[in-house]
Amino acid sequence: MCANRQKRGRVWSSGRYRYVRMRWRVLFAMIDWLGAKLAPRSASAQCAPRRILIIQLDHLGDAIISRPMIVALQAAWPLASIDVYCGAWTQDFFARLSEIEQIHVSRFNRFARDWRRMLLAWLPAYFYQALAMRGRYDMAIDVRGEFPNALWMCLAKIPRRVGWDAGGGGFLLTDSPCYVPERAEHLSRRALLSAIGVEIAPRSELNFEPGAAARSAIAQRLGEVWRPLVVAHIGAGTEAKRWSARRWMQWAERTALDSDARVILVGARSECAIAHEIMAGLTPAARASVEDWTGELTLSELAALVAKCDVYVGADSGPAHLAALVGAPSVVLFSGTNLAAQWRPHSNGAPVTVLRESVACSPCHHTRCPLADHPCMQHTAFEVWQAVDCLLCDSKSRSECEPIEIKQDEQLGATR
Repeated sequence: MCANRQKRGRVWSSGRYRYVRMRWRVLFAMIDWLGAKLAPRSASAQCAPRRILIIQLDHLGDAIISRPMIVALQAAWPLASIDVYCGAWTQDFFARLSEIEQIHVSRFNRFARDWRRMLLAWLPAYFYQALAMRGRYDMAIDVRGEFPNALWMCLAKIPRRVGWDAGGGGFLLTDSPCYVPERAEHLSRRALLSAIGVEIAPRSELNFEPGAAARSAIAQRLGEVWRPLVVAHIGAGTEAKRWSARRWMQWAERTALDSDARVILVGARSECAIAHEIMAGLTPAARASVEDWTGELTLSELAALVAKCDVYVGADSGPAHLAALVGAPSVVLFSGTNLAAQWRPHSNGAPVTVLRESVACSPCHHTRCPLADHPCMQHTAFEVWQAVDCLLCDSKSRSECEPIEIKQDEQLGATR
């Protein structure tokens, strides 16, 4: 137990648990108290692991944030094999990482769509997979830190179990760092590995190779690019993070005409209707420079496209982290759902501009905004265009661009 936690007293008043609702904090405080009495934490095995399993069942953005962690693990134990247990929606990403040897896919877990409806189906399948993997790994790392995952690692008989006790089940782990609320996620990954003696280089060089087939397909479809190329991901993981189709249309109109840019709209198949609405609202002059590619790209093709663009723009979502990973200058529209300082994309060198409206209700953690005017996503088309146009400037004259005047979070604001 970390020192500052011992000083603060009761777990539900200390912020030990990351849950927003008090009932979950109290529940896991009781579970952990009882578990510590019945099953005290076992000692951590210190020998070099031969087989490592990374448990990453959450979203694409979370998986991308873990990229430096995977590189550091291979550097620390070059003879060890590294496997991953992930959701079907991140399988393609992990398949492109040379450090990963085997991928175990969980198609039913709480991050799947309609997971509540499938609860009785995925819980048995989830824990059955743990029994099927018994004795296969020396170490497992639960990146998110959740009670079911800690229990899963125990059922799989994994000697060294690394994770966060902030999700409950700390007595089931062998190694866990101190939980720091609102810490930047990439720093949390660093703290997680520090608990097992592995350090992530502060400026480690990262890469994501889309593959020759994806690069060739995108190059053929793009043809000759003779003017600025802007890729706009018009979707988001939840309604609360979406920018309206009307504002996307206004932004695309201005970017195509005033910046003389070629604009490509991308997104999932579920966002095709939004793209159609955007295209229908454009003037004929702007429509000639805006293309709708929504629902047509694989993850590797999206990465190949974004790697070639001059600027990427989109909401807080997995593709925004992908853009930062491949080195695309980016403009990211944050809602009030999460803290931008905690979840913003990080790039080794390319500029990332974060736009966020300062609202009193943030962070709300809602999937759908209960307010009619959705105040945290009131970025105007002009503000977003200005941020994009600034990144389109030549690097020598970028400092001469006009400042972006928006309502800003005092600590974050529009950062580059």
